[in-house]
Amino acid sequence: GNEIGYPIVLKIASEKITHKTEVKGVRINIQNEKELVDNYHNMCEATGESSVFLQKMMRGHEFIIGAKRDNQFGIVILLGLGGIYAELIQSVVSFIYPFSFEYMMKKVRVSKVQKIIDGFRGTAPVDEDKLFEIVDRLGMLMNTYSEIKEIDLNPTLASDSGLHIVDGRMILLQ
Repeated sequence: GNEIGYPIVLKIASEKITHKTEVKGVRINIQNEKELVDNYHNMCEATGESSVFLQKMMRGHEFIIGAKRDNQFGIVILLGLGGIYAELIQSVVSFIYPFSFEYMMKKVRVSKVQKIIDGFRGTAPVDEDKLFEIVDRLGMLMNTYSEIKEIDLNPTLASDSGLHIVDGRMILLQ
């Protein structure tokens, strides 16, 4: 923890656990080494796992950016409100790849996602260009590598100073 600097986030590292927060596999805002050790032991006991990731604590709006191969539509890209509330809020905009940058912007601008991008109730706005660039590049990645079935970048923290992909998952075709 001292090398990356506090505050930090401790996350369980397991292929078996998709939603880490549901099994108490994420501990945030750890301020010192004692808190780190205590949280590590508690997390291992709660999850039955012992491998972990340490990350610098980041701030920003949580987005989900994802892509999947659909039998009917081909490559489908999505952008929505992410993090622990992604499934609850279900505010997602989807695009069938390929799409133009203008089309993507037009669809997002009429969604709830745009309110967060603009800065909601006094929060800082998000670097919209960087956010849209990741969405666009994810489409290119899926198009280039046909063995990728699905990618979830959730959460992706976005602020006026940039974007940080905090957690991600990729599933390959069998």
